[in-house]
Amino acid sequence: MKHNTQTLGKIGYIAAFVLTIVGVYACLSRYILPHGFHLWLANILYGTDYTKDALPALASKPGIEIVHRLFGAVYLVIGLMQFNPGFRRKRPQLHRSLGKLFMIFSITGAITGILFALLVPFAGALEAIPIIMFGGFMGYAIYRAYVHIRRGKVMLHRAWVARSYAIGLGVATIRVFYLVLQYTTSNLDQRDMFMVAVWAGWIITLGLVEVYNQMLQAEQAKKSNRRNQLAT
Repeated sequence: MKHNTQTLGKIGYIAAFVLTIVGVYACLSRYILPHGFHLWLANILYGTDYTKDALPALASKPGIEIVHRLFGAVYLVIGLMQFNPGFRRKRPQLHRSLGKLFMIFSITGAITGILFALLVPFAGALEAIPIIMFGGFMGYAIYRAYVHIRRGKVMLHRAWVARSYAIGLGVATIRVFYLVLQYTTSNLDQRDMFMVAVWAGWIITLGLVEVYNQMLQAEQAKKSNRRNQLAT
């Protein structure tokens, strides 16, 4: 069991690294790339409808967009650092300090994402349903993580942080699914593709993290039972 969780942990960290690159690019490309080149890439990655309709709509809410994009990029990088065991072991104080920022950015990311879905939805009113659902869960999960670490329950804290981070990483997963759907599905409207990608990206990312959490909990329970048996 331990060997399996270690292997899955390494695979998961590599996946998180790749998704972080995707997510950071999505957050910052508008600000760091020349405008024409950014639109050219956006047409390839997001499709013509999203580039023509969604990007200008997001830009029409500059305050929300800046908070969502800039804080979101920092959030993804901090999350990747926080889940590095070596970093946690060697820099415990920095880990705690960054954890507070991570909590704040989790909340701002959830709130601004929900605001976008309500104010400028790309796929229509139904877009708000999964975004409110998963965004609300993201905030709830980070709250539970905070409560558990205040009580000294480290493993439960990590499990809930992982659930919250899964929603953040899921935004990058959504973009990957959306890109794949564009080039493999010809009978779906881009807005329908987007909705499929939203549901699939979040469900799969959160589901995989939950499977890993359950495996870790089973491993910890087995260790605890073994210690109890030795003590008796």
